[in-house]
Amino acid sequence: MKKIKGWVLALVLWFAIGGAVDVQAQQKPQHDHPMRAPESAEAFRPLTPEEIDDTLNYMQELDPQAAERLQTLRDENPATFRRQIGRVHQRMMRMQALKKRDPQRHARQVEIQQLESTARQLGRQIREAQPPQAAELKNELQEVLGTLFDLRENERQHEVEKLEQRLESLKERLAERQKNRDEIIQKRLEQMSTDAKTTRWD
Repeated sequence: MKKIKGWVLALVLWFAIGGAVDVQAQQKPQHDHPMRAPESAEAFRPLTPEEIDDTLNYMQELDPQAAERLQTLRDENPATFRRQIGRVHQRMMRMQALKKRDPQRHARQVEIQQLESTARQLGRQIREAQPPQAAELKNELQEVLGTLFDLRENERQHEVEKLEQRLESLKERLAERQKNRDEIIQKRLEQMSTDAKTTRWD
């Protein structure tokens, strides 16, 4: 039983990273976490002036200091700015898609990013402050970090629940395929006997 459970868990991870050829052929993979999804070729496409302005406005609302750094980079190193703004644009598009798909989770992600920006700002202020003020800022930072921890753990719990749902779905599919074993094998036999281009199992 332990070996079976371990094998099923490995299969879940295999599917989660897009390793299953038959699933990839049937369904375009979706990355549940908008800030960790890999960059697409779109990230390297030159953005239009309108897209650049939209992206900078997005960053201004989300993280004003990061937006300011991008503006500085735009003047000092245009080539690096184009790469960075392309990546930020991709994240913005993923966040917009998440907003349509799951507004509540989108709101949590925005709050996390804004609090991360606040925490970085407080950290810089603490390093530059004198002891009395630094102590007050540390208390403020501690509260922010506490809120961030809770939000991030809620996000991890959400990811665990999604994996558990995926696991249950895979268990059901495995059971169904075992039930139809002979039929699936016969269909595969006919496909490979008549079509040289057949590359995957149904």
